[in-house]
Amino acid sequence: EIISNDEAVTGTRKGELIVWNLLTAQPSRQISINATLEGDASMTTFPPHDGMIHSVCLSEDHRFLVTGSQDRRVRVWTMPDERLLHTLEGHADDVLSVVVSSDSEMVVS
Repeated sequence: EIISNDEAVTGTRKGELIVWNLLTAQPSRQISINATLEGDASMTTFPPHDGMIHSVCLSEDHRFLVTGSQDRRVRVWTMPDERLLHTLEGHADDVLSVVVSSDSEMVVS
């Protein structure tokens, strides 16, 4: 299970999402985008965002992680498998804050 009581997620200036072990104060893993590019059967890994991550929010039921970034995108990740579910585009500027409703039905940025 991601984000147990012993874990936290932070976003970096490089657009990375890092999961920290709070007991050891050490990073335990990174969340990334895994994709197969056209014409290439091997898996390629991309950072979650193309710029500084300003906001990270975990839904109350721990099913979704939502991130907002300098790249003007909001990304919704499914938990606990840490997979990208949606990329929401259309902001005119950096996404400075994201929040998930208590019923996990709405994201506000």
